[in-house]
Amino acid sequence: HGDIKDNLWIGSGPDGKPIHGYDFVYGSYQVGADDHGTHVAGVIAAVNNNDIGVCGIAGGDAAKGIKGVRIMSCQILSEEKGGNSADAIVWAANHGAHIAQNSWGYDGETAKNIYPSDRRAIDYFIDNAGMNADGVQVGPMKGGLVVFASGNDSRDFGWPGQYERALAVASVGPDGKTAYYSNYGDWVDVSAPGGNQRLGNECGVYSTVVGGRYDYMQGTSMACPHVSGLAALVLSHAKGEGYTAQELYDHIVSTADASIYTSNAEYAGMLGSGVIDAVNAFAKFSTIPPAAPMYAMSSVSANTVSFLIDLPADEDDRFAYYYDIYFHSEEITEANKDLARKIRIAIDGLSNIDGFKNAVVKGLDFDTEYHWAVTAVDYAGNESEIASKGTCKTGPNAKPVISVSDDAEIVLGATDEFSCVFTYSDPDGHAVTA
Repeated sequence: HGDIKDNLWIGSGPDGKPIHGYDFVYGSYQVGADDHGTHVAGVIAAVNNNDIGVCGIAGGDAAKGIKGVRIMSCQILSEEKGGNSADAIVWAANHGAHIAQNSWGYDGETAKNIYPSDRRAIDYFIDNAGMNADGVQVGPMKGGLVVFASGNDSRDFGWPGQYERALAVASVGPDGKTAYYSNYGDWVDVSAPGGNQRLGNECGVYSTVVGGRYDYMQGTSMACPHVSGLAALVLSHAKGEGYTAQELYDHIVSTADASIYTSNAEYAGMLGSGVIDAVNAFAKFSTIPPAAPMYAMSSVSANTVSFLIDLPADEDDRFAYYYDIYFHSEEITEANKDLARKIRIAIDGLSNIDGFKNAVVKGLDFDTEYHWAVTAVDYAGNESEIASKGTCKTGPNAKPVISVSDDAEIVLGATDEFSCVFTYSDPDGHAVTA
């Protein structure tokens, strides 16, 4: 496929000719073309910025001459029959693969556990990828990461993905909800976009297919390569002597976005740690806090305090991501700020006034004197020191005012009627309940 070929792994066959993998169905170095495998490969490795097709998650940057991930094709299925999956996984480890991407699984009706041969192969890949025969690390990582689709049976089990050493991936649709077909359970590690074409054909995942074409597909098969692609990106940054496959596994799982459970309460604890989050995954590498805000000024209206704050630079990014604004009865210092009330405000989206960011804090106590301090925080949670602080006093909470349209003395007989209009307001501008 023209959008993938530049990111294919190139090895040397027995005759010295270049190879891109192996067909374990028919025993050949000539891997057969297949829509499913090509689609999965495109999600990971379609070349970026080449003015055609789609962008793979780890596709590099053709415009800048940056190569992407390398795809080694190990075919274990055809329309006619299957090949030896265990041999494929071991072969990949022995030929230099570091991440085993597996968008396949057993028949959900019959398989109740992992086959011993596949378990041994997965263990071999995890323990030996990136290592030489003497157990010395020769690749970018010590050991290998094995990623599996959870399966498309809408069940709470799925093999081999359920094997505890594999990183199992469930699928969510574009609406953020669990895809109707996805397997789930407490054995799932993370979730990723896999499409839901019940919402429409274009709600699938768009990627490469055979014949230089592109098409939509759905499934945990499509969610799985999103994770493998992210793993390749993280490994490209973290690689080095002593870096382990377990560290890569933990990095991806620990940086997933758990907010998926707000719209999937019925799947609580069964979609892993959340949906993978590439921004958060790379933010975790950051250890340098942003510069501290050097200017902050407060103004008060009732129990609302508005701030004008400068925008500090961040060495790992252009600017800081959050302001942390502290309120306390005493002057705030680095030593006592954990005792203060902290309000975290995302900087993105704040309005600009005279070149400063306008941050508003509501709901403070009325008629109270506060000491405040402002710090800057990056996406990874690294916080600047305190450089801007001050004091403010919130206004009193005045009582609502009520008046009537006619305050004359009223004298009524037993059957007389009288009406008047009552009006009410609040001097502080708050909503009033009659």
